[in-house]
Amino acid sequence: MHYARRGVLSFFLCLTVCLPIPSFAANLPLSTVRGKSLQSKSVHDLAGIFFSGNFSYSIGGGQVVLKADNVTNPNGFASGPLRFALWWTPTPFPAAGNIVATLDITPSLAAGQSTGAVNPGGTGVPFTQPPTGCYDIALVLEENVNGTWTTRDFGNFSLKFDIGSGCIKSFTASPATVPLGSPSTLSWTTAGGSVTSVSISNGVGSKPANGSTSVSPASTTTYILSAFSTANSSPPTAQTTVTVGPAAPTVSFSATPGTIASGQNSSLVWTTTNATTVTIDRGVGSQPLSGSTSVHPSATATYTLTAIGPGGTTTSQATVTVIEAPSTKHRAVKH
Repeated sequence: MHYARRGVLSFFLCLTVCLPIPSFAANLPLSTVRGKSLQSKSVHDLAGIFFSGNFSYSIGGGQVVLKADNVTNPNGFASGPLRFALWWTPTPFPAAGNIVATLDITPSLAAGQSTGAVNPGGTGVPFTQPPTGCYDIALVLEENVNGTWTTRDFGNFSLKFDIGSGCIKSFTASPATVPLGSPSTLSWTTAGGSVTSVSISNGVGSKPANGSTSVSPASTTTYILSAFSTANSSPPTAQTTVTVGPAAPTVSFSATPGTIASGQNSSLVWTTTNATTVTIDRGVGSQPLSGSTSVHPSATATYTLTAIGPGGTTTSQATVTVIEAPSTKHRAVKH
């Protein structure tokens, strides 16, 4: 059986503060992540070497601590050199990715023998920072065969690890600038996997891992999105800002009466707020911010009022319907 994979049956997380060493890897808060697997199976059945029980990785201070309860060689011949490699991959192992740390286990494991606890003293090994991304983590048992490190067994951890907010693919506001009282839409996508929900600040609250929601802030507001769950000591975050400008003009505009006979007048009546100028088309022209004016169209006409203010432009229409007077016909009378 090729690429058989152990199921992760349990998961724990504990946190402490890291040493303030000036590098990204060194400043990762110490995270200890543990897994447990039963019925472990070798990736390559002919090799048979496997590890079992609890296994874990801890990151902090630029170091990684790798541990496992036991490594067993069930074969009738000794193994080559064995090591643990911590793989960070964009999808669950086995997949191409980054080896961020390795721990030598033994130069050789005799036939039918087990190591017992691997690294019980918690010796750290150097951590190599991978690029920004959202990573699945696997502890991989490897054997050196003719100079090539070959996978013998592995265990995947249940939570992704975020580097540089890579687990949050996007978080945007559209439009980014709105008049007071107008809505903006927050939209976001995440890398999925163990990231199954997000939380957005300023009262938006818990949301699905991917989605959108409408907000109408009363003033310029920065929204912070936190993604859950990852193995990081604190959730990855991203932010976007909705800038709130002056309110857009409001307009009430009507024609009274709305229907007239040909030759009669109608009054256009309007009120506005948040406007600095008001104009009406069809030759009516510039007008006060609120008021009325008389019109006498010869045919049905629609008038458009345009109100402009610091918050934008608003238009409104009113129609005057003109009814033609019936024509009068005279018939000559012969005497």
